[in-house]
Amino acid sequence: MLTFPLSNPYPAYASIREEHPVFHVQPEDMWIISRYEDVKAASKDFNRFTVEKRMELMSPPWLSKKCQHDLFVISQNPSSAKHGQYRALVNTSAFMARSLSKLRPFMEEIAESLIATFVDKQEVEFIEHFAYPYVNAVFARVTGLDDAIDSENVRKYTQAMELLYYEKPEDHIVEYIEDTYLRQQLFYTSIITDRRIKPQSDIVSELIKAEIDGEALSDAMIRSALDILFRGGYQNPVHVIGNGLLQLAKDPTLLSSVLRQPEKIPAFVDELLRLYSPAPISLRHTTQPVTLHGITIPAEAPVLLLLAAANRDPRRYTNPDSFEFNRKPKDYLTFGNGPNICIGMALTRIQTQVAFECLLSHISNISCLSADELEWVDSPFVHGVTKLPANLQYHN
Repeated sequence: MLTFPLSNPYPAYASIREEHPVFHVQPEDMWIISRYEDVKAASKDFNRFTVEKRMELMSPPWLSKKCQHDLFVISQNPSSAKHGQYRALVNTSAFMARSLSKLRPFMEEIAESLIATFVDKQEVEFIEHFAYPYVNAVFARVTGLDDAIDSENVRKYTQAMELLYYEKPEDHIVEYIEDTYLRQQLFYTSIITDRRIKPQSDIVSELIKAEIDGEALSDAMIRSALDILFRGGYQNPVHVIGNGLLQLAKDPTLLSSVLRQPEKIPAFVDELLRLYSPAPISLRHTTQPVTLHGITIPAEAPVLLLLAAANRDPRRYTNPDSFEFNRKPKDYLTFGNGPNICIGMALTRIQTQVAFECLLSHISNISCLSADELEWVDSPFVHGVTKLPANLQYHN
């Protein structure tokens, strides 16, 4: 099975990028592309690098049939006749930066209410008591599911989706994934049923009203659309916020800088996203033989675009492994590139900015365990911790 060191995969990424820019992984028979220009080009080249077989990872064949589903937008190339219409459905105004900025007061309210629960405590389990409930509340408000979202199962579902991989895991893990998946689908179905009877001003109601070529979406398609929004707008921010706290804890100079100049927080978030991609890898398949750097990748081969390695390519960035404010242009590939760029990009950036604006208005110092002492998500497709005990000092 393809593995990288969980707490610090970046030396391994660098070795692949510098020594094997086109790397054949065996026995999985997969290929890795890792240099910035190659990854950027491949992510836009749907003629040679298709997303249409992405479902092999999103719904692997070892899941039972009742848990197989079609994430129709992210598994279609832009050249597909209906891709633009499908994309428009989930790329709703609620996920656009301008509309999300109107939710800043709500985000601030949620962040402050959570901070209030531990501001008198020196130690806090940061993922449990801040990152997850904060992201959960924001996602529920954005989608209009405030009163109905099952936060406990959503968290379990998030963790289950992070375990998806080509290789079938142990039976008890498969059972866990399928159980949380089916519970989540029942949740989606109950919301769809409710909104058909009592429409509201939210994404579910808009999806019910939507049409493709004059036909309404089926419940299965609406569930898939909600799942896409969930995967793009829920999972990543939890890990970005956790990675951000770790970065501030290990770099007192950086912490001091953003404490003195909170206007730097948006730049802090952008550099955080470049350095620590919460989803380090994107999957494609070749449609024909592709030759790069003198090596030919055969047709129909799975290709992993190593976004996290591309984001640290010294051909693109000076001192790529260092944290530097105001890198220009902000062209990191964390959310992909081109027509299939992650729909959760704006949501992730804004809610992470608000989270740290609120946290740093209270916190004066942070200490955490070292990265290799923490428990990390056991997947090459995710970079984030499952738990993050933190010692916090507060402003007087």
